[in-house]
Amino acid sequence: EGIENYFSLTIQMNQRGRAELEASAKESKEITDVRMPESMPPITTTEIVPITTKEIKEEYLGQKAMATWHEIQAKAALQAEEKAKGSPEQKALHNEYLRHRFLSLLNFYLDILDNHENRSSKGLELILANEFLLDFNGLKMSSKKEFDGWFYGRAAAAPVCSHRYEEFKITPLDVTAGTYELKFHLVWNGILKATGMQMVGKTFHTWTVLEGDPKREKAKIQNILVKSVVDFKAV
Repeated sequence: EGIENYFSLTIQMNQRGRAELEASAKESKEITDVRMPESMPPITTTEIVPITTKEIKEEYLGQKAMATWHEIQAKAALQAEEKAKGSPEQKALHNEYLRHRFLSLLNFYLDILDNHENRSSKGLELILANEFLLDFNGLKMSSKKEFDGWFYGRAAAAPVCSHRYEEFKITPLDVTAGTYELKFHLVWNGILKATGMQMVGKTFHTWTVLEGDPKREKAKIQNILVKSVVDFKAV
């Protein structure tokens, strides 16, 4: 019930942002930056505004809700695109479908990282390609076992955490093969398990993803390259 209530609240909070996204998609001729809803205000590269401990603990519910919402919107946009074949609106609808499909992927991934109530990497296999490479600021992982070593090791030092993304951009790499590049910033807030100290940081992400079959599976992650923008620090 709590998740359903949060989902409802998230939808209400993002009505204006969603309307802007839809209007922008109809006018666009190519894939461009996604404008984030007002509930996720932009944060400058050099300054991070910490959120409260309560917000950190609750924010993963928003990730879960948004992953579901973007998945629903991707299917709706895809259905609309199929009906609009040959029309001027077809390309804009396809771009809108891609935005929602890849934002659903991102939110699904962040829900795994931020779910402190049931901390588990289970589900990650649904969004990883058969062969993948994750490079977290020089720490390279190419197997689920290696990811689990990081997830239950270093990342577990701050099990209560949240991620907010901004400046999300999609670039086609090979449309025939269904590969795309995603670029965005992640703002991180976390609470150290050992001391209770709140920490913040910011990273820049470059992902290579596979679109996949939207009727049968989620989009897949081939590569993640993470670079630090603002080193983790106490607030």
